[in-house]
Amino acid sequence: MNDFATDSMEASAGGLPVPSSPKVLGILSIIFASLMLLFNLPASCMGFFGSAVSEMGSAFSSEVEDGEAFQSMMEVVSTIYRVAGIQGLIMLAMSGLLLGIGVGQLKYRRWAAKWSVIWGGMGLGVLFILVGLMIFVVGPAYERMFEAVALADPEAEKAAEMLAGFGSMMGGWASAMQVVVLAPYPILMIVFFRKPDIVQAMSR
Repeated sequence: MNDFATDSMEASAGGLPVPSSPKVLGILSIIFASLMLLFNLPASCMGFFGSAVSEMGSAFSSEVEDGEAFQSMMEVVSTIYRVAGIQGLIMLAMSGLLLGIGVGQLKYRRWAAKWSVIWGGMGLGVLFILVGLMIFVVGPAYERMFEAVALADPEAEKAAEMLAGFGSMMGGWASAMQVVVLAPYPILMIVFFRKPDIVQAMSR
């Protein structure tokens, strides 16, 4: 009985029940981080193929019809691979950090509350970088490809003109999807782990 009473007192602070939110968020953090690690591990390797694809485009451009258009297409693929590799490496680092923070959240560690807010701010900053890569790197790469196709084949010029804004649209849609998928959890971390009762509970 005495041991049970002692445990019950340790489970509360100042007579108030310990909130379960940190434990729930800790489980979510571990799940989310694990999924991101599995998804971005192969993506992080794609950057190594970027240079190879670009070199292949240069090597075979003189041997195929519309070599300039072919090379431009390979440059676009190379750019996409490089961007995917950069994104994968960044997300691997963020996911590994979140995994460690999630364990700390489960155990109500004081440092986990502080690092949850820091990770949330870093996550929003990383998201800003990823959106910039989509809009200012991937989108223009598609635009250059369509321009090269129009120059290489006059008959395709009208089609290329119709697709002139397609590259920017793709970059915009990709960045919008990233915001929808990646923005909510960093915001959730910042909001929850700045609440006084949550901060007080994270005292172990």
